[in-house]
Amino acid sequence: MSRTHLRFVLPLVILVLAPAIQASAQAIPDPAANKELVIRDIDGTVIETLVPHGDRYDIFDSRRGGRPDGYMKRVGRQLMLYDRDDQPAGRVTGEMLPPDSDLSALAVVRDSLGRKIGTLFRY
Repeated sequence: MSRTHLRFVLPLVILVLAPAIQASAQAIPDPAANKELVIRDIDGTVIETLVPHGDRYDIFDSRRGGRPDGYMKRVGRQLMLYDRDDQPAGRVTGEMLPPDSDLSALAVVRDSLGRKIGTLFRY
């Protein structure tokens, strides 16, 4: 193949293969879907359970015996995390997950400063 030909073929190959090797982001389920979710820390331990309740998810802290720890509510394309005093404490957006992520992983959960808290999973 000539260099000129490679200049046109190589970008085409990259465009075709890019979606196959790209990291994935999954749709964040709406609370109305009535599906429980969990947040796992970096070690894979469930740290919080999200239980659908009307238009939001109630959050229960798995590390403290399942005590209520706030709620998550859909705001636009993300879920906002609120503490027990109704103050914003974090968010879940459809950010890209690493390509080797578990298939039940949905999104990264970040605190209000943008630091990773854990990963949102289907229950």
